[in-house]
Amino acid sequence: MATWVVAAGALAGCYAPAPAEGLACASGEACPDGQRCDVAAGVCVRVGVDAAARVDAAAEVDAFPDAAVGEFGALTLLEDVTVGEDESPTMSADGLVLVFSSTRVGAVGGAALFLSERASRTSPWSIPARIVELDSAQYEACPELTSDGAALYFVNQSVLRFSERGEDGTWSAPIDAPDELQGGQYNCAAFSGDQRRALVGQLAVGRITQSLLTREDVAEPWGFVGALFLTDLHSIQTPWLDADGGTVVLDGRPGALDDDDLYVATQTAAGEYGPPVRWDALSLDGVNDRSPTFTADLRDVILERDGFLYEATR
Repeated sequence: MATWVVAAGALAGCYAPAPAEGLACASGEACPDGQRCDVAAGVCVRVGVDAAARVDAAAEVDAFPDAAVGEFGALTLLEDVTVGEDESPTMSADGLVLVFSSTRVGAVGGAALFLSERASRTSPWSIPARIVELDSAQYEACPELTSDGAALYFVNQSVLRFSERGEDGTWSAPIDAPDELQGGQYNCAAFSGDQRRALVGQLAVGRITQSLLTREDVAEPWGFVGALFLTDLHSIQTPWLDADGGTVVLDGRPGALDDDDLYVATQTAAGEYGPPVRWDALSLDGVNDRSPTFTADLRDVILERDGFLYEATR
């Protein structure tokens, strides 16, 4: 079974992220600053947090694919949106804004970012329009909307960039994201809804791994926690993180020649990600299912399947 491994690394800059919760209490019930020993559980937790409550929350998250709202229905092709040359969809938390990368006719530099919107979750998506303010002679890929849809991260020539959308709908001139988020040759990034946890892709030894970064507040710099990688999943591309980063949905393949499927991994009470589990309802054998993106209430999903964009609801 696949397992997550966290490798210790140097911290970005001088910022040190808070120690992970769930570590065993030291002698004399000692814990790191800002944490206390939960005697009943025998582990360190943040001041004001009950360990049992964390376990209950973790168990609830573990049921993510089988939540009370039910499993997703059949995937439906977004006929007015996709042309078979699309990838890396990202959706705002309310499900009204969609951005993706495409090599379709009109894309400058090989691939460009396109935007589609809808008035409500039951309304049709608009015909995608190229985001001209972010287009260049280079390849634009891996878009990642903030939860409110008002800002966007994307990759341009292996550099993670950032832009904000004004009230008039236009996008600001892109700037480079902080150095802590620049991962090297492969820089696709995913952020939790609260913008306090990030996964940044890095290409190493023919496979893509994810670096985990955290911060206590959005005004603080990012701190490197460790390199996350799956021991028997390959070609992990753009993952998705939920509101607090406790659940990650990602694509990968068990073997180098297999097709890509979707997997879910959840954070345990100890603060680590557990083994990823294949999400059968959203994975079809013989095709590549990649880059899932969800609404905040987890009732809508859009993903890429062999270059086409599909949507499902529950």
